[in-house]
Amino acid sequence: MPTTFALNRTSRRVDLGYGKWLRAPGLTGNAIWRSPTEHKALLAGAPPDQMTRALAEAGLERESGFLSLEGITPSPTPRLAKAVPERSPHHKVLVGTTIASDEVEFAIYRDEDGILSLHLPIPLPAVGKAVTASVAARRGPHGKASVSAKRSAPLPPTHHYWIKLRTPQAAPAGTATPKQMAMLGGIGGRVIQFVKRKVLGGLAGDAVYLAAKAWEAHYRKPQGFHGGATATALLANPPAPVADLSSFKNKKTLLFIHGTSSNTSGAFAGLSQFSQAGNHLYENYENRVIGFNHHTLTKSVAQNAIDFYDGLPEGAYEFDVISHSRGGLLARALKELAPAQLAELADQPAWKAPSGVKVQIDKIMLVGTPDIGTPLADPNDLPKAVSRLASILSSFSQGVAEIGLGALLTIFGGIVEGGIGALPGLEDMDPGSPLLVELNTPPLNPAFYFGVEADYHPSGGLKQAIENNGVDALFLGELNDLIVPTLGVSTVKGQVLPPAQVDEYGQATGVYHLNYFYQAGTWDKILQCLA
Repeated sequence: MPTTFALNRTSRRVDLGYGKWLRAPGLTGNAIWRSPTEHKALLAGAPPDQMTRALAEAGLERESGFLSLEGITPSPTPRLAKAVPERSPHHKVLVGTTIASDEVEFAIYRDEDGILSLHLPIPLPAVGKAVTASVAARRGPHGKASVSAKRSAPLPPTHHYWIKLRTPQAAPAGTATPKQMAMLGGIGGRVIQFVKRKVLGGLAGDAVYLAAKAWEAHYRKPQGFHGGATATALLANPPAPVADLSSFKNKKTLLFIHGTSSNTSGAFAGLSQFSQAGNHLYENYENRVIGFNHHTLTKSVAQNAIDFYDGLPEGAYEFDVISHSRGGLLARALKELAPAQLAELADQPAWKAPSGVKVQIDKIMLVGTPDIGTPLADPNDLPKAVSRLASILSSFSQGVAEIGLGALLTIFGGIVEGGIGALPGLEDMDPGSPLLVELNTPPLNPAFYFGVEADYHPSGGLKQAIENNGVDALFLGELNDLIVPTLGVSTVKGQVLPPAQVDEYGQATGVYHLNYFYQAGTWDKILQCLA
């Protein structure tokens, strides 16, 4: 049975069991602890949901327990509120944990509004003997060690979590019950799920790369050119490879290029709702429409461009491109950079374009493309960026398939294991990266570039999750679509594209980075610009 602990505004330590304890200073309410066994039984009858699938993709298990917080009421701090009115309240819980040396663990917090955030364990100063894997494995229920474990070593906590409890937002009119999200066990209210996996091993700093590479190899396995005679075939998952590219030689072809951790079927899924637009595109290009699937985390944009060239047989190819997010940078690299520049950026100086292969990129639709970069790609802010993306995905129904919650949990687990590590595909989008410096070197012929951008302002639980004292924690007041700077889409090589070539969705439209292609206006602009 779950164990309920009453909180009474004190900072006393509450032992939850299984190596976990809780301090909830200044809070009243109930903390309900479910052991791994109890939580597993709770989930047994529930159908697989987004979180279950994402955890499986990341190789994570719900074997570290589950904490629900009900009726939580903070102590009032009127003096602080009066002295610093713009400061948001910081009501936090402190959770101690014992993590074995051969395991990786982190916490997933979900608030009453259903918004997720990811939390790193903070190492504690060593006290007593280190907790070995074998000792941790012998730990029993309620945090009690077996007789042999008691004799061999103490079980001090090795880490703790500081988790800020976000304030619930007012429920919509007519809503009588809290939101019930199955993403963390089907339990409403505030919940904290602890997840873990075995360490991957390898050098320090490599865990992020190795984890991401394994995820891409399995969950983004199909790479290269694919397509079909209809938009439905183009968006098929798994995709149908284009076995013969001879019909695409010396004729204009429409090319779809997806963004980070996505694929064609995920990035452009919205096209399935606009069959007329799809039909027009296929008619305009006489059915020469293809997509290019590629790995975007562990491969750089330059490496993607090299793979693009290497996938083409001898011949001359001409493309118009519909791109999303990072895909626009790949389209621009193919258009603007010579093969020798690609080889240099990819650290493959010996590579040369295949003999007889010529690639010409004409018009490019830049939809949500970070042409000047995005702060989410700063390697130093990677933990914040990954948690932010998890918050975004838990806020909207669209976009989960595109980015992949499993990819985010995979990267976060790698950060926990080996610290911040290099992901070449993300670092290319860091402002000032070598790629962006090359791409943004003048001159520019603006006639071939078209943009679709958005200014999105979050509200409710998402606003709390990504802001710090009322200011976006990563964009710091800069207009953005949650992932990419708004005006960075239409700023190419330091020049702003002509207004007639750019559509901007304002705040009132509710358009953000992951739902551009679910808007009729986006497809209208694409048809207009590519006509």
